[in-house]
Amino acid sequence: MRFDQFGALQAFIPATILDSQIPEAILSVCPFSEGAANEDEIGRALYPEGKQDSHVGFHLECYLGHVAEGDFRARGSSGGIGSWVLSELFRLGLIDKAIHVGERQPTQGDPRLFAFAVSNSMEEIRAKSKSRYYPIEMSEVLRFVRETPGRYAIVGVPCFIKAIRLLARQEAIFAERIQFHISIFCGHLKTAGFSEFLAWQSGVLPDEIRTVDFRKKVPNQPAHSYAFEVEGKIKGRSVKKCNSMRDLYGTDWGLGLFKYKACDFCDDVVGETADISVGDAWLPGFVGDWRGSNAIVVRDPRLRVIVAEGIASKRIELQAVEAAQIAKSQEGGFRHRRDGLSYRLFLSDKAHQWRPSKRVMPKAWRDDSRFREIHDLRMALAKVSHQYWKVAKDTKKLSVFTAGISRLKRRYERYYAPTGWKRAFVFGINAIMEVLLPWKARLRRMSKNSK
Repeated sequence: MRFDQFGALQAFIPATILDSQIPEAILSVCPFSEGAANEDEIGRALYPEGKQDSHVGFHLECYLGHVAEGDFRARGSSGGIGSWVLSELFRLGLIDKAIHVGERQPTQGDPRLFAFAVSNSMEEIRAKSKSRYYPIEMSEVLRFVRETPGRYAIVGVPCFIKAIRLLARQEAIFAERIQFHISIFCGHLKTAGFSEFLAWQSGVLPDEIRTVDFRKKVPNQPAHSYAFEVEGKIKGRSVKKCNSMRDLYGTDWGLGLFKYKACDFCDDVVGETADISVGDAWLPGFVGDWRGSNAIVVRDPRLRVIVAEGIASKRIELQAVEAAQIAKSQEGGFRHRRDGLSYRLFLSDKAHQWRPSKRVMPKAWRDDSRFREIHDLRMALAKVSHQYWKVAKDTKKLSVFTAGISRLKRRYERYYAPTGWKRAFVFGINAIMEVLLPWKARLRRMSKNSK
C-alpha cells in the first residue's frame, strides 16, 4: 500500500503478476470483490439471533444517546460511545489490546498524519478518540496481530470491518484473536488532499502540517457546526489555527470532494458486519446539543449486556429506538448509497464497465432528471477534485483548485439553494438563533448556579 499521485492509499500489484494470477484467496478478502460474501451473508452467519433490517442489517438493539461518565463525550467526535465500549472491554478483561486510528508524527519519508495503532491501556484508548477523515491502511497492524498473541478489538469503517471478517474466513488466527469488531458510520473515505485543503485555507501549507482535528466541538452551537483545527508552521513559526467547517470552502459532504471512487460502489452505511456500530445522531432533540450524541446498533449478545449494564448504572445515557430511527439519522447517506448507487450501477452497466456485485439493483431513474443531474454532478466533482488538487499542489496555487471546481460546484448547489420565501424564512430563523443561542447558554449557567 502506498500513496498515489492524488493522495489516496492504493494497493499496487507488481507488474510481473498478471490479474489472472491473483490468487482466489486474495480476491475473496477484498470487500468489493465479486468473490466475496456480501454483508447480508456475513451478518446472517454472525448474528443468527438478530432481527434483520434493510438499512442497519442484523441487530439486537438500537439506541440514541451519549456517555455520562468521565470525559469520553468531551474527547469524542460525538457522544463518546465508541471509546467507552473499548474501555469497558479492557476494564472487564475481555481484550488485551485495541486496534484503532491515532495520530502519528509525519516525516519526509512518510507524510501520513494518522495510522492504525495498538493501544495497551485505557489511557491509550482515550488518547485515540475522534474521527479521522484520512486515508488509512491495515497491513501493519494485521501483521502485528498475526505475530503477537492476544485478544483484540478493532475499530474501523464498514468496508474495513467487512475485510477483517472476510480475512478471518481465510485465516483462523484472525477469527481467534480479533474478538470484537466496532464500526464507525461512514459517509465516504477522503484522500489526504482533504486535510491538506482545509489546512491550506487556514494558512498552513500541506508540507507544514503537524496534525489536524476534523471534529473540534464548538460550545453553544449545534453538533453539526463543529470546527477544523490544524497545528503546523507558517513561515517557520509554529501555529494552531481553528475555523468553523461552515466557513471553509468545499466542506459540504454531499459534494464528495477528495472521495475514493470505491466509496461510490458501497451500500453499507453503518457497518453491518460489526458487533456494534456507532455514529452521529443527526436527529431533532440531539443535533442541538454541541457536546454530541451517538446513534448505536448492537449486534453481539456480549455487547448488549455491557451496554445494558452501562445504562442501568447510569454511566451512559441511552434511549432504545427502532432501526428506522438509526436509518433516519443517516438518511442522506442512505439516499446516496442506495438510490444513488442504483443509478451509478446502471451507468456502469450501460458503459459496459466492470463494477462490483451489490445488493442494490441498477435503476435508470429516467423520470427524475433532478436526481440524475445531482448524482452526475457528484461523480464529476469527485473526479475533478483529485485532478485539480494535484495541479494546485504542483503549482503551489490554492486558487487553481477552487477555480477548477467552481462551475460544477455552483451547478450542484443550485439544486439545494432555497428560493423566494424559503430563503427569507431560513435567513430569519438563522438571525433568531444567533440571538437566542447566547441567551440559552446564559440561562443554563444561571440555572446551574441556582442549584
